[in-house]
Amino acid sequence: MKVAIPDTLVLDRDRAVLVYRVACEALVNATKHSSAQSAGIRIRQSGQVTEITVDDDGSGFDPQQQRREGDFGLRILGDTTRQASGLHIRSAPGSGTSIRATLGGDLAG
Repeated sequence: MKVAIPDTLVLDRDRAVLVYRVACEALVNATKHSSAQSAGIRIRQSGQVTEITVDDDGSGFDPQQQRREGDFGLRILGDTTRQASGLHIRSAPGSGTSIRATLGGDLAG
């Protein structure tokens, strides 16, 4: 696993929770569903904006396709991060998956 986190990363409690949840959900999905051999986490921060990206080399999926009943992880994560700026998923069958959450502004409000 490759991890890239800035030495100067500063996260308030709300932002830290969201970063943790994005990382956990993306890594659980890579392990549970995609047969990924490797994954990477990258966090970037500029001013009040924090971006976390989790990539894997797994089997991928069609993000436009309706998820199976009982698959709530990405849906809940999307709802959770929507107020913070949103969740972006890039994937295709056979091409791995990249999940990026951009967290900006005041997360408490």
